[in-house]
Amino acid sequence: MDRIVSNEELEFEGEVQKNLRPKRLAEYIGQESLKEKMSIFIEAAKKEVVA
Repeated sequence: MDRIVSNEELEFEGEVQKNLRPKRLAEYIGQESLKEKMSIFIEAAKKEVVA
């Protein structure tokens, strides 16, 4: 019996998944409070200087 469900990625799935995911924080829908906090964390990380 062939399994219909598998944990192996098909050839085309990687590209499909990449195209479905938001590329920018502004593209996420909902959870405005979380998006604002994430934006602050991301900006702080960009400005962080590693000594």
